[in-house]
Amino acid sequence: ANPVAGHSPSADEPQQPVRHSPGQANTLNFTQVVGGNNHTCGRTDTGSVRCWGSNFNGELGNGTTLHQSVPVEVLGLTSGVAAIDAGANSTCALLNTGAVRCWGTGVYGGLSDDGSTYQSSVPLEIVGLSAGVLAIGVGENHACAALAAGGVRCWGRNEAGQLGDGTTETHFAPVQVV
Repeated sequence: ANPVAGHSPSADEPQQPVRHSPGQANTLNFTQVVGGNNHTCGRTDTGSVRCWGSNFNGELGNGTTLHQSVPVEVLGLTSGVAAIDAGANSTCALLNTGAVRCWGTGVYGGLSDDGSTYQSSVPLEIVGLSAGVLAIGVGENHACAALAAGGVRCWGRNEAGQLGDGTTETHFAPVQVV
């Protein structure tokens, strides 16, 4: 089965790598690819993440806001990534440790518990999700994480109740789905 957005592939699902050879550089073997509005990210068979495309909001995770027409390395994610997912202008990575890191803009919080960090051009750990996450899903302006202990936590905009906490209030830190 091929990985899809919001789906973290399990170890027993076969994955066929997609080869990419940027110029004369070493071949990258992508095992998962996700797309946002105008950016794309891929997880390689070595557990690293590369992104390309629009970078107005830091959605490529390389510490800049320069657009890239070839895959560039996401800072701090050169190995150990289990799964990725992308929203409109953001991307999140689930690490092998069960931690979640996100970058770009549009997940309305999660990058800080008070909402003061709305945008980042480098991956930042999501508050309260440093371990114990099994799967992630990123929407246009929110994200969710399924926990190994059971339950789901979501954060971000919530005007339609997409966080599942019984309110329509934006939450900057992950809240429990009821």
